[in-house]
Amino acid sequence: MMKRRLPPISLLHPTRWQRFSLNQSSQSKIHLRSSTQSFHTTTASTHNNQVTVRLVSINDVYDLSNLPKLATFVRSLNPKASAVTLNGDFLSPSALSSIDNGRGHVAAIRAAGITHVSLGNHEADLQISDLKDRLNELGGRGSVTVLNSNIESLGRQSREMDIVSSECKSVSVALIGLMSDESDMFRDGTFRGLNIANVKETYAEISDKLNNNMPESNISCIVPLTHQSLQGDLNLAKWMLEFQSQSNSGTPIGGVILGGHEHVKIHEFVPDGGSNEQTIQVVKSGMNAQRAAIVDLQFENNTLQS
Repeated sequence: MMKRRLPPISLLHPTRWQRFSLNQSSQSKIHLRSSTQSFHTTTASTHNNQVTVRLVSINDVYDLSNLPKLATFVRSLNPKASAVTLNGDFLSPSALSSIDNGRGHVAAIRAAGITHVSLGNHEADLQISDLKDRLNELGGRGSVTVLNSNIESLGRQSREMDIVSSECKSVSVALIGLMSDESDMFRDGTFRGLNIANVKETYAEISDKLNNNMPESNISCIVPLTHQSLQGDLNLAKWMLEFQSQSNSGTPIGGVILGGHEHVKIHEFVPDGGSNEQTIQVVKSGMNAQRAAIVDLQFENNTLQS
C-alpha cells in the first residue's frame, strides 16, 4: 500500500487544548478550541524558501451570532489571510431573511471581514431580482466578491473568478465559485430558471482560459469554492487530478476544494492513485461559523507542495 504524507490539521478552544488523531493511520492532529472553532490544514512541510497563501473558509451560515467571533479571529491571524470565504447558503434560510430578504445577512457578512462568497442552493430561496440586489449590496465599494462560475445570467452582480496573492505578492491563486449541477439539488435542475453549467467542464474552461489567454497572470493553482454533496466534491477532486495530469505532462499538482452544503466538519484526502503521491483535500467547516478552516497553501518556485 502506497504511503503518503498527510498534512497537519489544527482546531482552537478558548479554555483548554485537546489533541486527537483524525484517524489512526494518519499524522493529522486537531487542536480544539470551543464555541467558534477553527481547524488548520497545510499542503506540505515547511522550508525557508516557501511562500504561503492563507485562506480561511466557512460555509452555510443561517445564524449570525458567531460572525463577530469570526471577525475577531480573522483579525488575530498572523500571517493574515489572503481571502476569507463563505461557500454558499449565506442569505437564507433564517428567520431574519424571511423578513428582510437577506439584507441583515449582507450587513453582517460585510462587517465580519468575509472577502468572498459563492452561491448555494438556498440563495435560490430569494426571487432573482432580490438576489441581484443583495449581491450588489455585498459588492458595494468592493467589500465582498461574489464568485459565480457556472450559473448564467447573474451578470455584473458576480465574477467568474478572482485572483488572490500571498502577502509578498509572489504567488497568486485563482478562486472560482461552483454551484452543484447534481440532479437532485433543484427540482427542475435550474437555479430559479437559470441554467447551471457542468461543474467539471467549467473548471476545465477556466483552467484553459488562464493558461491560454491570461499567461501573464501567473496563477499557481485554482481553488474551487463549491456547494454540492460530499460525493460531488470527491468526484470533482478525482476529476481535477486527472485533468491536471493530462494538462501537466502526467503530473497532477494537487490542491484543495473549499466546500459547503454539508453541516458537519469534513476533511477528506483524495489521492491521485499514481506514484506522484499528490492529493486534493476536500474541506468543509460545518455550519454557522461554529468553526473556520485555515488553509495554508505552500509553494516552492510557484509550485504547490502537497
